[in-house]
Amino acid sequence: MERYTYMLGRMSGNCRDVRIQRAGGKMWMEVKMDDVYFPLSELSDGTIHLLLLLLLLNIPEDRGISMLAVDEPEMNLHPAWQKLLAHEIITGHNFRQCFISTHSPDFLDEFTESFLNGYVNVFVFDTSSIAPIRRLNADELRTELDGWTLGDLYRVGDPLIGGWPQ
Repeated sequence: MERYTYMLGRMSGNCRDVRIQRAGGKMWMEVKMDDVYFPLSELSDGTIHLLLLLLLLNIPEDRGISMLAVDEPEMNLHPAWQKLLAHEIITGHNFRQCFISTHSPDFLDEFTESFLNGYVNVFVFDTSSIAPIRRLNADELRTELDGWTLGDLYRVGDPLIGGWPQ
């Protein structure tokens, strides 16, 4: 729980603690912002989303999680939080594999270095190919990524990575 609270504090500077309350056979989570505990019902959707994602990232590996799959983890998150969340996913050690689906160039930006170093694989849909899902080759994109990020290529609709409709 200590690592979880630390990560929350990094992402939301005023988060100080998280606690689980029990009463009447029910449980709920409260988050301490500055000096006040708030139930989840009083927090923004983005904050709740971040709380849950960070909780998933901090499930101890000895509890049996070997793969984490998250569809569009960037939804409802501030772009600054997207970057921090991406970093936590890349540096996470509580799972063996992680599959992420995203449409956020801001989120995708953070995976560029790990992609080029072979730690992250990126797959794209390629409707012009026989196989509709294609793995990007870092060597193929290395020149294009000189001074650019994966998100930059997505933003301009690079044919190798796809991206925003032109």
